[in-house]
Amino acid sequence: MFKKCTSILVVFFVWFSANLNAQNNRELINQYKEICKKYANNADTLFHYSGLFLKLEDSTAQYEAHFAKAYAFRNTMAIDSALVNFQKALEFANQTNLKSRAIRMSLITAVNAGKNDMGLGYAEQMFELANKNNDSLLLAHAFNQRGIIYKEKGNLELAIDDYIEASRLYEALKNPGLVNAYTNVAIAYDILGQDTISLGWFQKAYKDAQIHQIDRLEIRATNNLANHYKTLKEYDSSQVYYNQLLLKENKLNKFYKTLLYQSLSELSIYSKDLNQARKYLDLAKPLIINGSNVERKIQIYSVASKLENALEQYDESLVQIDSAIFLAEQSKLPNRLFPLYLRKAEIHKSLEQYQPATQYYERYTTLRDSLQNVQEMKVIQESVAKYELDSREQQIKDFIENKRRLESNFVIIGIISMILLLGAFVLYWRYKVTKSKHEVAEKLVTANTTQLEKLQKQLESQNIHTKIKLKNNHFIDTNELLYVESYGHYLKYHIENRQTPIVERQKLNTILEKLQDYGFIRVHRSYIINTQKVKAVKSDRIVLKKTLEVPFSRTYKQKLKKINHPIVSD
Repeated sequence: MFKKCTSILVVFFVWFSANLNAQNNRELINQYKEICKKYANNADTLFHYSGLFLKLEDSTAQYEAHFAKAYAFRNTMAIDSALVNFQKALEFANQTNLKSRAIRMSLITAVNAGKNDMGLGYAEQMFELANKNNDSLLLAHAFNQRGIIYKEKGNLELAIDDYIEASRLYEALKNPGLVNAYTNVAIAYDILGQDTISLGWFQKAYKDAQIHQIDRLEIRATNNLANHYKTLKEYDSSQVYYNQLLLKENKLNKFYKTLLYQSLSELSIYSKDLNQARKYLDLAKPLIINGSNVERKIQIYSVASKLENALEQYDESLVQIDSAIFLAEQSKLPNRLFPLYLRKAEIHKSLEQYQPATQYYERYTTLRDSLQNVQEMKVIQESVAKYELDSREQQIKDFIENKRRLESNFVIIGIISMILLLGAFVLYWRYKVTKSKHEVAEKLVTANTTQLEKLQKQLESQNIHTKIKLKNNHFIDTNELLYVESYGHYLKYHIENRQTPIVERQKLNTILEKLQDYGFIRVHRSYIINTQKVKAVKSDRIVLKKTLEVPFSRTYKQKLKKINHPIVSD
């Protein structure tokens, strides 16, 4: 009897100890998790608590250990190590929500690192988990995340299909994820140039955000809608939604607050309320300049330049645009840089400083046309230093001072006189050469214009035109088509009296075969033009009606010369 009682006590003690230990483990796990959440951006802290998790003999602790370690590697940009540990965490996950969490972070990390194909593999893991557990919410997340990957890969139609399927599932569940899904559809259509359709989806996202009343979603949806109206130049509508954000100013984080002030400053410039523009600029500028986001700094300097320009303070406008140019050059951001060159050229033109205006316009066109060529990018950077030489006025002052110091020396004066005479001769010779080139250029322009007019009259007299049908069921009359522009996997059809182009997924060579019998020719690897719409031909540009210009590359100019096309002349 005594032995039996002893055995029962031992079993009870073991059971009690195990339960006490499990309880202690759960408390420690929750405690460590809260600390990891609080210091999610501190890699050292995450590595430390990952080690503490590993000391606990519990599958959930092992899961959290690898998850914390993965997040730490993610923070230090060790992407491959992060992905390995997210997948190790998945092995220890014993609940659907833990598995979903590990897979989603694997997917997001891969996509952020540009590993889109790997991201698709993680998306499939999410689909398998969702289908296995009949989890509609997880399935919606899977469609939404896969849509993001398709968008990054340039497959916008597939992305839209997935976003819409995610929207259907979120809507059935009345889940706030619907706001993000609608927003993603809107962004995809915006990239396709379908402004009206895009606006409709931004409005749907806004309305659903109002229903769920989650500040984060309402702020994002309202900002997106306001910004889209601003892009469409519907400034009154844009102002309405920005004013709604002003009412929630105390709930905005630094990013959205500075974005709001910057946008309101721009709208005030457009409406000529320059005092209001200054007020919002002064609120935004210190916060952005003292931050670390270089692109936002470039944007705010650009807005400041616009304001000074509107105030006709052109010198101060140049100071602001120079600050933006400096940051863009220093950070090697050519896509941000070339429009800044154009802005600076315009400011110099306002000051009637035509030489620097010409110089910066040439920089703008050169950089815009050569963004894909690293060698030319280096040349552009070197040219910046070249144009920072002293002005001709300063050189003349130096010359006069040197002349005064050398007045006592007749020999030196004689040498200077000879140099001046030689310089005058060189200047006269250069004048004659330039004049001759100008006369030749005028003759070529006249010949080109005559031949071009003959071609256009011939096409008009023959009344050659047709209507072509695009993949998206749009019909385009070739008489109204100005030019076709290649944009990645897509084509943009620019049509007279239409503000936005029509977009379809198509190859440029394929559409050229349809159009070449109706007066269309290829003048650049990315452009086909309607010769009936040509107004003038320059050395490297073709001017269409409505003062539009498209690039004219050497390669295609030579091809047209070989077939004696009227648009070019020997």
